[in-house]
Amino acid sequence: MGVLRWISIIDAATTRGRLFEARVDCIWDGIDPPVDVQPSEKNNLAAIQFIRAERARHDVFILTAPRLSGW
Repeated sequence: MGVLRWISIIDAATTRGRLFEARVDCIWDGIDPPVDVQPSEKNNLAAIQFIRAERARHDVFILTAPRLSGW
């Protein structure tokens, strides 16, 4: 069936105990719509790489992932 959603934005954040701190200096932007399946798969792999690269400094990642059909 393929990818039905693509990751358009990732906001990285950290937690300290019960406190949540959004990090405006660590935001990843994916491809812009309209999106087809093949480019969205590459985009989502790039999003995974971003999270792997940042997970030592951030422990929360908020993903915006609309449907391929758009917002």
